[in-house]
Order: sequence, then structure tokens, then C-alpha cells
Amino acid sequence: MAQCSECLKYAHIVCLELTDEMVPIIKTYPWQCMECKTCVKCKDAQDEENMMFCDHCDRGYHTFCVGLKAIPPGRWECPSCVPNTEVLEPTPKRRTKQK
Repeated sequence: MAQCSECLKYAHIVCLELTDEMVPIIKTYPWQCMECKTCVKCKDAQDEENMMFCDHCDRGYHTFCVGLKAIPPGRWECPSCVPNTEVLEPTPKRRTKQK
């Protein structure tokens, strides 16, 4: 079970559709349910269409609060988690975006 730090409601991990990777992580910070989730940077719950959630820790961030114009496709990891994850170096098979 996970408990929201805001509304104090409990939810089953399976019902939340959290990954096995997220379960121990959400217990290390004041986790918020989807109804209570606010942006870590600005603490605002508004602009839901621009709110995205870290695929590693489930924290919420607005795209504009982390310097993005849109929600990126695929897996996204927040600034809190990036230092704790392995950064892959580009390989000849992987194309990188030119700046």
C-alpha cells in the first residue's frame, strides 16, 4: 500500500500501476496521489496538460518548469533521478540531436 502525503488516502500499488522500481523510491519522499500531485519545482497543481511524471520516482513536473516545450515521448526521468541513473554514451548506431 502507498499513502498520499497530502490527503492521507491509501492505494494499492497494483491499482496505481507503479513499477516494481518505483515502489521503494516513493517511500523515501512525501509521495502524492494523482489527485493531490503538484509540480516539484513550482508546487502548483494547475496546468495538468503540461504535468508529466518521472518514470523512475513518480514525482510530478510541469514541462516548462524543467525547460521542455512538450512532454517527451517514451521514458522520462526527472532532475532528481538523472544523477542516480546510468547515463548512456552515444554509440555509432544511436543518432543524437545536433545543437
